[in-house]
Amino acid sequence: MDSLDEIIALHQKWLEGRSGGRRANLSNRDLRCIDLFRVQLRGANLSGSDLRGASIIDCNLTAANLQGCDLRKANLTATNFSGANLTQANLKGAVLTGADFSGAET
Repeated sequence: MDSLDEIIALHQKWLEGRSGGRRANLSNRDLRCIDLFRVQLRGANLSGSDLRGASIIDCNLTAANLQGCDLRKANLTATNFSGANLTQANLKGAVLTGADFSGAET
């Protein structure tokens, strides 16, 4: 299994259309308390992941799949969720200051 840093690096290549890039698949992962400051995960698959207490600040999660994610008490300050799938996601106690949910599916 690829490390998180490797998955993010390959996703960045995928976003840029570069050879060897691959869309990030972080579905059903234990990512509790992870720090994703300013990470670009546009279009990534995080469905079913446990992101409780994570620091997801100023990230780009546009059109990402977050269906069924546990985001309780996560810090989602200034993160872009435009067009993301957040159906059945748990946002209880999450910090949503400045987060953009325009066009997101909830």
